[in-house]
Amino acid sequence: GLKIMEFEEALDTVNLKPEDVDIVIQTHLHNDHCENTYKCTKAKVYVQQAELDFFKSPHPLDHRYYSDLLDESEVVSVEGDTEILPGVRVVLTPGHTPGGQSVAVETDGGTAVITGFCCNLNNFPSVGPAVTPGVHLNAIEAYESAQRVKELGDILIPIHDIEIGRSGRIPI
Repeated sequence: GLKIMEFEEALDTVNLKPEDVDIVIQTHLHNDHCENTYKCTKAKVYVQQAELDFFKSPHPLDHRYYSDLLDESEVVSVEGDTEILPGVRVVLTPGHTPGGQSVAVETDGGTAVITGFCCNLNNFPSVGPAVTPGVHLNAIEAYESAQRVKELGDILIPIHDIEIGRSGRIPI
């Protein structure tokens, strides 16, 4: 099975503590993705402006936004595709949420894309279009974002793929 680790335990595997983290890229602001952000006290937190706007006034059907999750964070809002560091950029991929973003990292093996939406490798077949993830607020945007990620990425790292979790390392 896949061992689920506490945030601090996972950081410890690479000899880090939360206060060592200086950049956090939030793919979206659902509580299951950002409840540990406050522990990174020295980090700048990068979020799409559209996501921040929705976070401040979410639709009642999406109950996963907790208004206090960013209270202690230094938030940096971005709009659209933005370079965060040389070779690391965020790519706007709405659909799962209004301001979802994925992370594109230039590697020796090509562009690795960490998806910011709920999907796994089965959403990206080798032939044909990407399959729209089933959990989204906007189906058309989710479809377009999945196609964009498939076209952009030489290496795809879906955030909800169990096999990537089991492997213990990113396949780059």
